[in-house]
Amino acid sequence: MRKVLVMATVMLVLLFSQGCASIFLGTTQRVRIDSEPSGAYVRIDGADIGTTPVDANLSRGSSHNIAVEKDGLRGTARIDKSFGATTLLNLLFFWPGIIVDFATGAAYYLEPDQVDIRLREESKR
Repeated sequence: MRKVLVMATVMLVLLFSQGCASIFLGTTQRVRIDSEPSGAYVRIDGADIGTTPVDANLSRGSSHNIAVEKDGLRGTARIDKSFGATTLLNLLFFWPGIIVDFATGAAYYLEPDQVDIRLREESKR
């Protein structure tokens, strides 16, 4: 009897800790960043990522700012979060999962998922 109770408790904890979007999409999204010219140094939200072309796994829960630089040339871009309809599946199957999806950021998706930045000379002021 105790074994059944423990298993039931574990199953409930697992069930309540996941939402539909968390299960199907995860809390991060791969975004491809490229530049013209390639080989540019990339920072996302101030963190060093590498050089273009590069794939970055970004949190779905927030928007992100991209800065790219090479040989005095610079470019920027923004990746915005948008509401993902997958979260609505929680209404059909398990409504507390909505809370999990919003808390983990899985309720959102990032746009665009590929960024091509043309580098330009920075204007002198």
